[in-house]
Amino acid sequence: MIRDFARNITEIRASDRRGPVSLRKVDKQTWKFAATSGELVVEYAVYAFDLSVRGAYLDDTRVFFNGTCLFLSLDGHEDSSWTVDIPPPADRKAAEWKLASTLPAIDVDERGFGLFGGVGYEDLIDHPVEIGCFERCDFAVQGIPHRFVVTDGGRFDQSRACRDLAAICAQHAMMFGVLPVDQYLFLTLATADGYGGLEHRDSTSLICKRSDLPATGQALADTDWHIARLYEGLLPGATVVASKVHRYAIDANRDPAGVSLYPGQNTTTLCPLTDFDGNPIWQPGQEPSQDEILARRDGFHAPYHAALRAEVERVKARHGVAILYDCHSIRSRIPFLFDGLLPVFNIGTDGGATCAAPVESATAAPCKAAQGYDTVLNGRFRGGWTTRHYGQPATGTHAIQMELSQRAYLAAEAAPWAYDAGRADRLRAVLGRILNDLDTLARSGALS
Repeated sequence: MIRDFARNITEIRASDRRGPVSLRKVDKQTWKFAATSGELVVEYAVYAFDLSVRGAYLDDTRVFFNGTCLFLSLDGHEDSSWTVDIPPPADRKAAEWKLASTLPAIDVDERGFGLFGGVGYEDLIDHPVEIGCFERCDFAVQGIPHRFVVTDGGRFDQSRACRDLAAICAQHAMMFGVLPVDQYLFLTLATADGYGGLEHRDSTSLICKRSDLPATGQALADTDWHIARLYEGLLPGATVVASKVHRYAIDANRDPAGVSLYPGQNTTTLCPLTDFDGNPIWQPGQEPSQDEILARRDGFHAPYHAALRAEVERVKARHGVAILYDCHSIRSRIPFLFDGLLPVFNIGTDGGATCAAPVESATAAPCKAAQGYDTVLNGRFRGGWTTRHYGQPATGTHAIQMELSQRAYLAAEAAPWAYDAGRADRLRAVLGRILNDLDTLARSGALS
């Protein structure tokens, strides 16, 4: 297939230091200029409203061009050196715009604008350029830097998209051997229903459906990762009630009436609209309606708490006392929710209201005695709705929440959220002591 890129040139003129120089169109893609001396300046306009990966596009939201439709070749100088100067837009509306390309940089600023240069026309036209407010993530394959740039992607899980793309690239590199590039760039335009792609020497221009990008919520980053495995077997015979519904659908540790547990602070709701970083979970227009929230409350939240309540009452009827130990974990750094690094052990009793003092002490003492761990009592996490709702020490029901920092037992606080057995075993020793001390306390009669 032969593309007629010259048809996109809508006007053209030339001049030298003495004034206009005549141009004669020889064929549909060639112009011949009259003899001149000194520097020749050729100015031309290019049609730039083509959303494909082959053409050029310009509006008040972005700029894209494929070099084949923009740059002219000077006959006889196809192997000559060249420079291209792309200054940042002067319009204040474009103050946040950036430039992404593999054009060889000579002198560019932190946003990517500046002077580029190379040798040969084939090199000049084989580096598409994207300008605008795009999202970017970086990764390396065989030590080669790769960039993934997405324009108009909306709300999507950037880390997962980058992680998946890195895995695909690594697999291809393993199949084909040494990568023949010094860098690689994926330029991706997300649209409602578009598709397409055009490969270049060290980059590619792509168009994808916006809905094909992984949504933020699909990452499930705010999961209490491996919490069942972490506590498994630490107190044989203990009753365990666990929800099988992810908190993004409905949070079992939130007030079913939707009342905030932490007024005036950043938090998430019964059916969260944002993740713990404040990023929207749902695609626009897909947020749960009030009817959907009520349906989830009745279908998931209520049955879970009915089961939990039944077990609390059963245990209390048999032993005269029940201790509800609510297990949670969370990433150590979440600026949207709290400042700095979260301690490993975060114990919540709502200021001592949800349990007797000996229960609080039996939980805190092993944490404070453990070497290499830090502990806080009723800090950022004072106990969720479960702890506050069931914790009624005067009636024999004591509740306490343990929020663990995931750095204490995960290989890394990032996908794939791998369980680190070495770290976990050390943490399990402390958790086991807590549970067994609480069990001994409950059976001692001291709480009756």
